[in-house]
Amino acid sequence: MEKGNTSGRKIGGIPVNIFAFPLLIVVAILHIFVILLIVNVNRSSSMLSELMKQSGSYQLDATSLQGSANVLSETSGTYVQLVGNVDSEVVVDPLLTYAREWDADRRSPKVLERFRNYDVSREVLSCIEKASALSDEMVETQIHAISLINSVYPFPDSAPELKVIPLVPLTSEEQNMPAEARIALAKRMMIDREYVQKRFQIAECITGCNRTLQQEFDETSAEVQQFVATMRLLLWITIFTIIFVLLFTFVMFYRLIVRPIRKYSLEIDEDKRIEPIKAIAELRRLVNAHNDQWDRRTELESFLRTAAETDSLTGLPNRYCLERDFIENESYTGPLGVLLLDVNFLKHTNDTKGHLAGDKLLFSAASCIKECFANEAADNCYRIGGDEFVVFYKGITEAELRSRIDRFHAVLRRENISISLGCAYEAAADGSRFRPMMEKADRDMYEQKRLIHEKYQFEAQQNEI
Repeated sequence: MEKGNTSGRKIGGIPVNIFAFPLLIVVAILHIFVILLIVNVNRSSSMLSELMKQSGSYQLDATSLQGSANVLSETSGTYVQLVGNVDSEVVVDPLLTYAREWDADRRSPKVLERFRNYDVSREVLSCIEKASALSDEMVETQIHAISLINSVYPFPDSAPELKVIPLVPLTSEEQNMPAEARIALAKRMMIDREYVQKRFQIAECITGCNRTLQQEFDETSAEVQQFVATMRLLLWITIFTIIFVLLFTFVMFYRLIVRPIRKYSLEIDEDKRIEPIKAIAELRRLVNAHNDQWDRRTELESFLRTAAETDSLTGLPNRYCLERDFIENESYTGPLGVLLLDVNFLKHTNDTKGHLAGDKLLFSAASCIKECFANEAADNCYRIGGDEFVVFYKGITEAELRSRIDRFHAVLRRENISISLGCAYEAAADGSRFRPMMEKADRDMYEQKRLIHEKYQFEAQQNEI
């Protein structure tokens, strides 16, 4: 496993800024696009509404020209036709209506002026110009006829409103005509075929104008509606795109951030080494850093545990391990054998050959003990003091234990090492028995050690003699 600085290791995964910033930019652009689409839709809808109002207003204005022409024609015609003879009383009511219409905004000159300022096509303007010209021609005929009547029956002083009517001077020929002839001429002028035809022509022009206005409005409206429909379609597409991007962002956020954090936090709480899963690069870097720290801590703990539980010279478990194993096996009631061993003449070796020789003696003694008494796990042999060792067996028969002890003595003779050994064995027992068995083995060991030392002293004395 790679240790050390995680910055030099290939981390893998996607860094947050690789997808977060582009997603943020995409969402921001989509939102701006949505705003622009909404603005365009609203502006187009307002434009369509304005076009509708304009088209209706233009058509009403055009129709008003026709209505004004009809009013002038009908009121002037009624006035002229009511005149019967020279002695008849003039009926001025139609003429008063004519005078009021004269100043109205519906008059063809005013309508034409407004249409020239409107944003209309040339075709519409041509219709209005033609209708206005025909209306003006009719008005000329009407004024001429009213002037002929006025020469016979002047406007009464009681109707000053009639002064707005611009009378025209009569020709010399008309002035020389009898009154009845002038009245008859005025009536003929108002029912002349050409005059009546102009009224129909005005109606046709206004109808054509309104039809053209409606067609143009329909075409423009269709274009605007198509544009609005397109903008709305783009708006929905953009909204669904934003929803998809947000869902994608949520899924990525959950898969690469939330789920790994949840898993990693649980494993950290359980003090485990984290197994990396698919996540963003920053989390993977944290995981690698945690694993490196965990591995270093585990190694340190293992080292410290080994240092605390193992004798550094012999590699055997120490007194702490023995005490711990005694406590853990306090309730064991099966066959149990306890051996207490003591290396003889260690002090003499240290004093005469040095401590290195003494350490070598201890190491050789430990090797002999492990060779003869260690179980499969090699965790039942202990060094509990300078020259003291302990061995305990669970589930061993007394015969097998004696066999191992015999083999141990043979190995000691082979290695030329002297070790005193005390043994305690119980096939079964209730409750705690390690301490009593240790005491028994200790007594046996010291008795054997006493005998060995006495023998050594005796041999030394014999050698001196």
